[in-house]
Amino acid sequence: MTLHVEGQPVPLCCPMCYKVYQENPARYTSSRHAREISRELGFPDSW
Repeated sequence: MTLHVEGQPVPLCCPMCYKVYQENPARYTSSRHAREISRELGFPDSW
């Protein structure tokens, strides 16, 4: 599954990520929080 935040894809990497997302999707769809997660996972901050 991939989230789309500000038009950019943010991949959910495993079934556990998908489960956590399904429990509270609003938390993970805010662009600020998605960027923090991407940085923690080592993805480039290109958006």
